[in-house]
Amino acid sequence: MILKPIRVFSAEVLVELRGGSPERFLNLCAARGLFLRKVRRESEVCQCVMTAEEYLACRPMARKSCVRLHVARRRGLPFLLFRYRRRWGIPAGAFLALGILLFCSTRLWNIELTGGSRHTLDQFTALFAEYQVEAGMPLDEIVCGDLEEAIRNAYPDILWVSVQKSGCILKVQVRENERWPGETAADGGAPSAPATDLVAETDGIIDQIVTRQGTPLVAAGDAVTAGQVLVSGIVPMEDDAGEATGSLFVHADADITAVTVEEFHWEREVTAETTDFGMPSALALSLSVGSQRVTLSLGEESAQVMLSSWCSPKLFSYFSLPFSCELRVGSSLIYTRRFLTEAEIEALCEEEWEEYTENLQEKGMQIQEKDVKVTVGNLWLRMDGTVTLLGPIGEEKASEEQTEEKENE
Repeated sequence: MILKPIRVFSAEVLVELRGGSPERFLNLCAARGLFLRKVRRESEVCQCVMTAEEYLACRPMARKSCVRLHVARRRGLPFLLFRYRRRWGIPAGAFLALGILLFCSTRLWNIELTGGSRHTLDQFTALFAEYQVEAGMPLDEIVCGDLEEAIRNAYPDILWVSVQKSGCILKVQVRENERWPGETAADGGAPSAPATDLVAETDGIIDQIVTRQGTPLVAAGDAVTAGQVLVSGIVPMEDDAGEATGSLFVHADADITAVTVEEFHWEREVTAETTDFGMPSALALSLSVGSQRVTLSLGEESAQVMLSSWCSPKLFSYFSLPFSCELRVGSSLIYTRRFLTEAEIEALCEEEWEEYTENLQEKGMQIQEKDVKVTVGNLWLRMDGTVTLLGPIGEEKASEEQTEEKENE
């Protein structure tokens, strides 16, 4: 089994032993050190496998044992080359394919991007084209350091970039800034924001308030209305005698929870539309070689939807072949409308309510009580009611008193 791949390159023959004494022939071959394989007997014919050299060496033993040797089959690379010795196109094509393979291995055929979320591969491809870095160019002419510097200059929000050649592929790895430039004060050197108040977003009853910075204007158990200031960003300053000396403007900061009542309303049609694909009515085949693209299409304009399959073959993991294929099949869309079943209506209501409660949990709200009813009509499905919530209340708003003071100045 181990020698089987090696025997492909040797010349072997399947020999049939006819007449005479095959047993004596085999004994004579064994005495002369000839190695015969796969010896078997079928009716009156004995078969064995040997190399071409062994076949020439065993003919004297065949005459002594009165055995006629008949070559039933030849196999091996030497016989194959001898059979096609006059066909020069085969070796010429093999050498030509090898030359093309070696030539393509020295060229750039593909660009890969990893780590980019805001910047796409098309942006980097267009940027590289300005530096004459395109598919099909020699790999020796690509300077990765210059491309890295170009990316940093073009996109300041990229913190780290690496460009390296891997076979016939140019791999670009980037790490982007999680915050947009200017999002924080440190990005653009912007001055600190003015003093702010905490105001109520909606009507409710204060359940608990813990002030860390600012002046609280409400206490637990107070009823508040939307827009009312809960914690002021103006802190009065007093001297040792208790007399007012001025005001300190700060960012109001506090943990405030309140009981609020929110109206819940959702509706949709009790019918659903399903979409199915019709029979294929269009076909398009595209072949790309480097930056050139050829497309053969049939009825593509009349198709409502196109399904595509793209293939970029690779000879090895880092050797992309210089072409890619894309097959697009188009068809029409068939729309049908039907009424929802009771199980589907129930599932829709549960899904909508779960989504609503998940949004409340993300905001830190807890449901204390709910009064929601489901109404199913001939055409519409509705969910109406009220939900009592317990959760944070208060949003930042610029202090009006500080704004008036600056206007007076």
